Formats: sequence, C-alpha cells, structure tokens
Amino acid sequence: MRQMQIDIEQQQWIEAHADVPCLHVGCGEKPIPWAVNIDPNASRKRWRDFDYDVCDLPFGDACFVSIVSSHVLPAIYDLDRAMAEMIRVLKPGGIMAHVIPDWRYAPQRKDTRHEWDYQHQGWYGPEEFRVYVARFLEIETLELANFPGFRWSFKWLARKETGAGIESAEICRAASEGPDQYVVCGTAQSPVETELGWGRNPLLLG
Repeated sequence: MRQMQIDIEQQQWIEAHADVPCLHVGCGEKPIPWAVNIDPNASRKRWRDFDYDVCDLPFGDACFVSIVSSHVLPAIYDLDRAMAEMIRVLKPGGIMAHVIPDWRYAPQRKDTRHEWDYQHQGWYGPEEFRVYVARFLEIETLELANFPGFRWSFKWLARKETGAGIESAEICRAASEGPDQYVVCGTAQSPVETELGWGRNPLLLG
C-alpha cells in the first residue's frame, strides 16, 4: 500500500469519528473543517485554528463530543497530563479516536518525517498501549488494532464513561493572566468559547 493511500485512510478514519463539536489535536497540515484544530507548532499557523497546548486546554469541562488526532500522542511531552486534559474536556459518552505509530515497524519506514527516537513512549504495538491507557479508568477502549493492509500505525477508539466527569464539571476553573482570564462553571463563558460561538457552553453539564 502506497504512503499516500495510507495517509488518506488514516485521515478518513479519524474524520469518520469527528462528531461536532470536535477537538482535533495536533492538526498539522490536515485540519478538519468542522473541528476545532489546535497545534502549538508555529509552522502550522496556516492550518490551525488555535496554538493551544493539549496539556493545558483553555476549555470548560465536557465541551466536546469527540477528540481526534493522527500520529500525535507519542510526541506529547507530558502524555499523562494531556490524557487527563482530553478526558476532562470530553463529554461523558464522547469518543476519542487516535492514530498512533507502531514502534515495532515505524523505524523500517525510509520516508519517515518523524524523529521516532524522540517520540517513542514505550509502545511496541496496540497491546502495550492497552496497558498504558488502562490507568485512565474514565475511558473504555472500543477498538485497538493495526490498520488492515499496513502495520506502521494502529488505531485507538475509546469512549468516556457516561458517569465520568460529572463532579469535575461542577468545578469552576480560573486563569490568571491578562486578557486570557476566564471562569468556566456552567454559568460563565471563556473567551475561547465566545470566539467559537458556543454561547454559555450548553454542553458543559450535559
């Protein structure tokens, strides 16, 4: 299978799970038109909506129905914190869909654009990744497998438990720096949500 075909199939898979409102983490050069596309990399300015860091998301709790990414998770500098943030902003019952490099085969790629040594998180395939995500009790894995026809990456589809995050959704969060100061607690609204046109964030408490 040619690399272009692989890229297309992976992108189609995450887009198929990108229900609105959707957060697209590390959009790179492939933003999803109906999603909120974030990427802190300055070279992605042309394609992203915001330069937000997934480890410190300026969104209220339970804002998104879906969160997707492709070949991003292994590059995150603090993945535990990023996972906690994604779980926080995901609505109970919401879906995560991530494409992840498979370290067992990725180094064999001659045309790779990635620094695999830098990105490696210790995952030698889907089953080792399953061990990692087992610590996040709010998330239920629905699908975890290599793509049919190629093995350089695998797909992880997960759902946030419907009873998860209710307590945290009632907690007010405040930022303290200049124009970005905001409070989100179900009755107030962040500047980010204003810019996105979400009103008083009706999805916050489900």
